[in-house]
This record gives sequence, C-alpha cells and structure tokens, in this order.
Amino acid sequence: MTPYEKALEKITETVETKRRILDLRGLNLNDSDFIKLLKENFELLQPYESMFGWYQFTELSSELGGLIKLSSLSLAGNQLKSLPAEIGNLEHLKRLSLDGNQLSKLPPEIGRLEYLKKLGLAGNQLRSLPAEVRKLKSLTRLSLNDNKITYLSSEVGELINLISLGLDGNKLSSLPVEIKNLKKLKILNLRSNGFTGLPSEIVELKSLAELDLGYNPIVNLSAEVLCNLDSNLELYIYNNKLHTVMIGRFSTCFDDYINIGYLKALNKSEQAEQIKLDEILK
Repeated sequence: MTPYEKALEKITETVETKRRILDLRGLNLNDSDFIKLLKENFELLQPYESMFGWYQFTELSSELGGLIKLSSLSLAGNQLKSLPAEIGNLEHLKRLSLDGNQLSKLPPEIGRLEYLKKLGLAGNQLRSLPAEVRKLKSLTRLSLNDNKITYLSSEVGELINLISLGLDGNKLSSLPVEIKNLKKLKILNLRSNGFTGLPSEIVELKSLAELDLGYNPIVNLSAEVLCNLDSNLELYIYNNKLHTVMIGRFSTCFDDYINIGYLKALNKSEQAEQIKLDEILK
C-alpha cells in the first residue's frame, strides 16, 4: 500500500467514526501526495479540526487554506522553506506548529490568525518577524528558539497576552523597549545568545517568574537592574564570561541575590566599586 493509499484509508476511518482529528504521521507522504490528497478529497477534509503530520514536505499547497475549520495544525519536522499566503485563511487556528523546518520568513497573512494561542517556530532560519505579527493578540506562547534572529522587532511588544517567549539559540544582544508591555509574561528564555549583561528592559516585566540567560557572553551584572527585580524571580546565569559584579551604592540589595540562579558565591564589600565572584558554577 502506497503512502497515499494509507492516508486515504485513515481519512475514511476517521470519517466513519466521526472523529475530527487526522493524524498522518509516519506515512512518509511527499509533496505531490499531500497536494493530491487535498485536491481529490477536499470535501472530506473540510470538517477536520486538527491535523498532524511529518511528511518531509518542501512546499505546501494553497488548498490547505480551504480547511477553514482547523483549530490545530502541526507541520513540524518537514523541510518547508515558505508558507502559502492562504495560511491566513485558517482563521480558527488556535495552535500552529512549524518547528523544525527551513522557513526564512513568514507571510504577512500570518497576522490574520487572530485566535492563535500557540505558535511554534523553533528550529527554522528566521532572521526577523513580519510587522503583521502584532495582530496576534491572543497569542500566549511563542517559540522562536534556534533561529537566526539578530533583533527582535518592536511589534512583539503588542502581543500583550504572551505568557511564554522562547528566544534561545539566536543572535540577540538586546531587547526592544516595547517588551515592557508584556505584562503577563512569566517565562523568558534568552539562553545561547549574545547578551553581555542583564537587559535593563526585564525590570518592567513584573509577572516574570523565570529568566534564562545561560550560555551568553555576559561580562558584568548591573546591580541596579538586579535590585529592581523581584527576589522570587528564578534567574539562571551560567557558562558565561562573568568576572565582576558592578555594585557601587546598590550593594545593600545584594543579599537577596547571593544564591540567585547559578551564581554560587559572592564576596561583598559596601566600599568596593565592584566585587569579584569567588566561584561561578559552570
């Protein structure tokens, strides 16, 4: 039985059982198989609400945009280099996983997915996000890990319902001022980027519960920033180039941060302009 025939069999099975979830993983469908599946079985596929599949696709058919009832779509682990503009027709999508592809950009039509809550874009070739991303007001989780992003656009600051933002494995060295608008953000992953110190913008993130800055070339910590962070924040700073902590007049607030993250020990002196770390847990 060919991959196409197996997929057709699955569709028949789910239609008969009135399920609205189509799982095509493990069938080894290729581009032409999937395009044929959409074109020849379009009416059967329209009622589906969820679709999962790892197919080794390099492109998507525009017919995908006709499956307007989809609320969940996973196309992770393929070789997609672009998305059709018709992706914007899937206006009921709440979850979209595109992790592990070869995407270098997103179409502006992505901004039409106004009900989207979870967007997975980890492991692609993205360098930036389109301005239209600001329209994704319902988004609570955004994963951009392991891309090639050198700067984060100000539009991210308009994603006011974000709870989790993953940016590890990129080329960032700063954050946009507008990130302070993410009042609900609880988890921020900046691991393995190019930060040389604590981004001052994190002070404004009052709901932040976890911040990972491991594997960055951090050379100093600003006590002024540390002193304005919630002492309950889990701050991870490890495998870096940290040698000194600039404290000056901010030394009195350092007690709360002696054991923060992976900083194992600090020698304190209120008179010193800086203090040296006795040990950094690598």
